[in-house]
Amino acid sequence: MNRGAAVAVFAAGGLLLAGCGQSDDGKGYQEGAATASTAPSTSAPATSAAPLKPGEVRVAGEVGKPYTVTLAELRKLPQTSAAVKFTSAKGEQEHTYQGVLLNDVLKTAEPRFDQGKKNGQLRGFVAATGGGDYRAVFAWAEIDPAFAKSQVLLAVSED
Repeated sequence: MNRGAAVAVFAAGGLLLAGCGQSDDGKGYQEGAATASTAPSTSAPATSAAPLKPGEVRVAGEVGKPYTVTLAELRKLPQTSAAVKFTSAKGEQEHTYQGVLLNDVLKTAEPRFDQGKKNGQLRGFVAATGGGDYRAVFAWAEIDPAFAKSQVLLAVSED
């Protein structure tokens, strides 16, 4: 993976984000479903939300404005690309992903952090669940440009 970007095909706990699955052609992400939630590390994400429709991403948890965004809406937002290399069960892989910075998607929901503690946002995390039950967890500092030098994408297409 290059040093400037990390790619999250699905993403988001303190914030919870669930993502889209791959399209039939393998190049973009189908109208699959995803969920995102931010919360202090001591909070569990909510599990009683309505099921997502294909192509939706939900941002929920410890946020001021929970919302759901569609794949079509994500594609209208400013896009960033990242060329990555990694090893998988299929061997060496090299792909270019296009998507929205995860931090931008999460900021819209106004994450709530413990402002009573120094750098309260550093105690936050983002848990993501995507198609095929793939999961990832990010510390808030990994996706916040005020702390991280890398960029995490909510990818909307591959190659």
